[in-house]
Amino acid sequence: MTRRVLEQCFGVAAAANGSLHTGTASQLQGLKGQHMVDERCYVVKSHHPAAMPSVLDFYVNKTLFVVRNPLDVIVSLATFVNSMSHSAETDFVFAEEYPVWWDWWVKMMADKLDRFFEIVHKDFIVDNLCPTHVFRFEDLCDDTPGHCEGFMKFILELESLEGTNMERRIQAIREMGQRATDTYKLKNTPETASTTPSAISTLMSSTTT
Repeated sequence: MTRRVLEQCFGVAAAANGSLHTGTASQLQGLKGQHMVDERCYVVKSHHPAAMPSVLDFYVNKTLFVVRNPLDVIVSLATFVNSMSHSAETDFVFAEEYPVWWDWWVKMMADKLDRFFEIVHKDFIVDNLCPTHVFRFEDLCDDTPGHCEGFMKFILELESLEGTNMERRIQAIREMGQRATDTYKLKNTPETASTTPSAISTLMSSTTT
C-alpha cells in the first residue's frame, strides 16, 4: 500500500529491488518497477532486512519504514503466500482447518519477526545508517492524505507543503478516497484461486514428501 501511495504522490512508478521471480505477481497487479534500482528510480521498495535471493543492492538516502501489528502480519502473509494477492480473503480459518500447519507457521513467523526487529533496531536506531521516518500501516490506512503530507515533508525537507505541487497532488489523493490505494480489482475466477482447502492440502503434502 505504501508503494502505491508514493506513486500517487510523485506521479511516477515506484521501484522494488526484489527478484522478478517473486515480483511478477506484483507487476500483474499494476506495480511495474520490479527488480530495478538504477537512475530511473526515485523511490525503491525493499523488504529489508529480509535477504531474499537475487535482490539488488542500492544506496539509500532516506528510509520510510512502515510497521504493522505482528499479529495481523502473520495472518496477512499466510493469506498472501497461498493466494499471491494482497487483497484476497480465505473462506476458512487457518487455525481451524489446518491447525498443524498453522502452529508451524506462527512459530516460524514469530522467530523471523524477532530477528527482523533486532536488525532494524541496530541499523536505524543504534547505527543510525540514514534518516528514517517510521509510521504505522494502520495509521496510513486511517488517514492516507495526512501521512502523505508527513512523508513528503520528510523526503523534501520542508516545514510546510503549502503552495507546492505536492500539496495539490495530496489533495487529489484526498479526493480519490479509497481509489488512491487500489492497484487492481480481483476477478471472480474460483478455478484459478489457490486459497481453497484442497489447494493448501496439496501444498502441505508436497512440502512433507
